[in-house]
Amino acid sequence: MANSLTSVEQIAWEETCEEFENANVFAENADIYKPDSGYAELAGQTIRIPFANQMQSSTGLDVTGNETDVIDVTTQISLGGSDIKDVYFKLNVQESLVDRRVSDSIKAGVRKISSDVSKQIADAVIDGGALCAGETTGLTTYSHFAKADTMLEEVEAYSMDKFLYLPPRTAMGLSNELGMRQTDNSRDHRAYGYGELPSIGDFRTYKAGSLKQVAAEAVTTVTVNGANQDSDMVAYNSNVTQTAPNNDDPKSQVLTVTNTSGSLTNGDVFSIAGVNRVGIDTKIDTGQLMTFRVLSGGGTTTPVVSPAIISSGPYQNCSAVPASGAVITAHNTVAATPTVFTTKDSVRLFCSDLNWAALNDSSSVVLDTFTTTSGIQIAFLKQGSALTGIVDYRLSVWCAPTVVDPLKCGFLLPDQTTAF
Repeated sequence: MANSLTSVEQIAWEETCEEFENANVFAENADIYKPDSGYAELAGQTIRIPFANQMQSSTGLDVTGNETDVIDVTTQISLGGSDIKDVYFKLNVQESLVDRRVSDSIKAGVRKISSDVSKQIADAVIDGGALCAGETTGLTTYSHFAKADTMLEEVEAYSMDKFLYLPPRTAMGLSNELGMRQTDNSRDHRAYGYGELPSIGDFRTYKAGSLKQVAAEAVTTVTVNGANQDSDMVAYNSNVTQTAPNNDDPKSQVLTVTNTSGSLTNGDVFSIAGVNRVGIDTKIDTGQLMTFRVLSGGGTTTPVVSPAIISSGPYQNCSAVPASGAVITAHNTVAATPTVFTTKDSVRLFCSDLNWAALNDSSSVVLDTFTTTSGIQIAFLKQGSALTGIVDYRLSVWCAPTVVDPLKCGFLLPDQTTAF
């Protein structure tokens, strides 16, 4: 008889695959990038994907001299071995006499991988989303959450697919408002039950337990060191290493600063005096300071920040070039768990399928795979040994998220020293 899953394993696996499909809200609400796995491997699992094109306009009948050079701006996404998410467990033939041990272990393994996928996406947005705001109180009313939609509208990041993820205690506060007796209807009482809350404005809204805290920053005096620290967008050329101001990725740039007292830390939210957000298309100054993120290099005088400062041209996102000596203000003054918001096209989830089929029926390996509607493949491998009486089980997924447009996602922080 051919190697196969037992009936207990098969039923548990099928039930768990259905749960995995339904539970992966973060993955379902992100754009999936899944090229041919062989092509991705030949590319070293690092690929450039197009950034949304932007154009400039002019007025008048004669447009001579007003041509816009089309720049194929791209941004990088990558997938590494450390992005393979595994659960590995073993049961001997005595332990597996109890069906529950087998089925519960399989279900717990897939549940853990599902949690890892959701957390990785949430962490990417919390670490790299650039539309950020904070309140001096808890986030308890619709007006608090309206700021997320306001920021997206100000920068003209219009989308039909917008999502809001609330940490459990924030959701509890909002549930109290929704579930009051005077709003005694089944729609509002959903707030006490399911993972999805009633929509807030244009956002589909969810409870999410996978949101990490944003740490507190006590920086006191950091300033911009040097003028003309903005980016000129150019097309990617693999044979050229770009140097400032040329930049082939609008997600980030190096910003040189002076640390007089304290320094910026990775994950910080900060603004630069005199540098505001502008609309993506109209280029109208919103009057609101651009919020930047520190991606890497925290503690140094050359942190990598997001987004890149682009003060002119079709990809302009800032109202001005930072002045030398401009004051940098860190806003995350109190450690807090954020409410996260995204648009579907702000996060790209790079997925690939490992060649597990090469192991099928090899050395008593039994393999089954399941691919979600969003494109994530989860593999289930089983291998037993007649000598030891031990059966090894492995569950595996390979994917990694990237914030590809930091001005289309971000978070709201409660309980900050100063609102921003």
